[in-house]
Amino acid sequence: MKTVHEMILAAGGYQHLRTNPIRIDNPPFMRLCVEFIGDWYRDAMLVSFAHYRDFGESDVGCDPDCVFAVWRDGEVWMPVSFEMSGTVYQEAAFIEDGKLMVRKKWQKDIESFAKQWSRKIKAQHFPEALAAQLKH
Repeated sequence: MKTVHEMILAAGGYQHLRTNPIRIDNPPFMRLCVEFIGDWYRDAMLVSFAHYRDFGESDVGCDPDCVFAVWRDGEVWMPVSFEMSGTVYQEAAFIEDGKLMVRKKWQKDIESFAKQWSRKIKAQHFPEALAAQLKH
């Protein structure tokens, strides 16, 4: 998640993200969106990062979407959920009766995927595309 963290900081930081989602168009790749989706357990903010694909006829889906709980302005990231175009959904962490419940195997799976994806986002030059976008 290092690349996503660095892009959030470049775009104004975590508090700025609360009201200003990041949307990066970087052809030929799918649009990348990073957004605040809500407050969560013990002062965490939920951050989603997702590629969005147009399926035609105004139908858009995530491909994929990872949601993380983020504490202390990005110092701590914890996997919460993973979704792939409505076909796969894994909820690795949730609140039940005021307690944080965690499915550790799913968290490890999501974290592993997200680390690989973060490296791929960097290799596909999304940080540079964001920097160019911020200049305009």
